[in-house]
Amino acid sequence: MSSNLKRGPLDSFFTTAQKKSKTNVNNAVVDRFVLPHNEENDDHVVQCDPEITETHKSWPMLWTNEQVAEFQKKNPWIDCKNGKLGCSTCVQVKNSIQLQKSIADGKLRISREWIDFEIMAAGSNRTNQLSSLRSKIKQHSESKSHIFAENVLKKCSAQVLVKMFEHMSENAFNSNMRIFQTAYCLAKHHRPFLQFEELIQLQKLNGLDMGSTLHSRITATRIVNVIAKEMRKRLITRLIEPNSKFTLMIDESTTLSTKCTLILYILSNFDSETPIVVFLDLIELDGQDAVNIEKALWMSLEKIGTSKSFALKNWI
Repeated sequence: MSSNLKRGPLDSFFTTAQKKSKTNVNNAVVDRFVLPHNEENDDHVVQCDPEITETHKSWPMLWTNEQVAEFQKKNPWIDCKNGKLGCSTCVQVKNSIQLQKSIADGKLRISREWIDFEIMAAGSNRTNQLSSLRSKIKQHSESKSHIFAENVLKKCSAQVLVKMFEHMSENAFNSNMRIFQTAYCLAKHHRPFLQFEELIQLQKLNGLDMGSTLHSRITATRIVNVIAKEMRKRLITRLIEPNSKFTLMIDESTTLSTKCTLILYILSNFDSETPIVVFLDLIELDGQDAVNIEKALWMSLEKIGTSKSFALKNWI
């Protein structure tokens, strides 16, 4: 044996060699290629912040909690599905008639990527990816289609249709009120209803909106009957509520068809200091005997809302 050979100690010769495990080898490889932690190397790592909550896990993984809150605050329309961004405003308005008409006319072009939630980050590192998302969000927020969609939603939230109907109802109410007041004025001053249409035309010439209906003299007669019925109802209410005493005055007359009628008046205070006489009803009689007159009288009182018990108690 050559003397040039180097011999190790006998202990190492008889000691069993230990095999390196795969784990140790892998850890060594990883340790060899892992970059030291510094700010420059952060751009090469694309990962989710460990503090991101469950509700934010559907958002892009490169966004932190603070970034998610910031983007949502500045752009409330941003939504996300499976880590991809989309526009909730455009999704709500995509089937609206206004938007479809503008698209058909070639005035707008809607972004299918934002509607279908297909917006993703582009770039080789986290910095470029964040910049890419910011740029896409800014471009979409300033696009004509997104601004148009926001205006459509604002009009819907403002309830334009409801307010329009309210305005129409208010105009119709005001015109009907003028018509009722005109008919009441004629009846109060014992003027013929032939003048009703003339007064309507006069008010139109004066610039008032009188509507397009209820302008005939026949309508004026019906309006006066409605007003008289309501006034009589309120009158009886003022009589019954304070439990006032009253008396009835009856007069007899004959119609053009020679049919007998009773003109019924009521006399009471009606919450005033002095008694007031008010016309109450015009009753047609089937006969001029006492039985028919009494029957017709009680029927008239019940029709206007005065019960028989109240009448017997307060009739003087």
